[in-house]
Amino acid sequence: MFVRRRITFSEVTTMRTRFLLALGSLALAAAPTVAVADQSSAPLQLANVLALPPAPDSTRIHAVLSRADEATSSGRMGEARRLYRGLIQEQRDASQYAGATLWKLASNLVYDGDVKGAALLLDDLAAEASRFGDPAMELRATFESAILWQKVKRNDMAMAHLDRVRCLLQSPAIAAEVKQSIERRIVG
Repeated sequence: MFVRRRITFSEVTTMRTRFLLALGSLALAAAPTVAVADQSSAPLQLANVLALPPAPDSTRIHAVLSRADEATSSGRMGEARRLYRGLIQEQRDASQYAGATLWKLASNLVYDGDVKGAALLLDDLAAEASRFGDPAMELRATFESAILWQKVKRNDMAMAHLDRVRCLLQSPAIAAEVKQSIERRIVG
């Protein structure tokens, strides 16, 4: 009889690290053995590639996000931005997707009146979502960024973003309800 249990974030990270190490050793075993004049730095470079920084603790991430959200709702915008930015940097240092944290920081900037800063951050989020394979977040971030660019009178940026939105709306990887929520908001 099998017992189902939830896999923790740290277990997933450990499994991912072990998989990458196993994949790396397979690639090394299959690599041709060609003599190179200077091989002294090769082991060092390989060690740097395989030595990933430890993943942040998911419980701590949620706690920091809660503190930052509470700071935002209490009007302590600077404190909230500091917490969000620190968490984003930590996630990026660990090669993790910081999509949710970037979204919350962009919302904080909009709420605080920094529309251009929020648009730039949403552009960054769209690029990160694309890099990590999250087309739904890329669609949302690109669309919201287009709206913000229009608010700051950068119609060229808004139109470029809408072109990308129209492409993403054709993606079969994005759920129909996500697409419909964006399509209802597009004017013209």
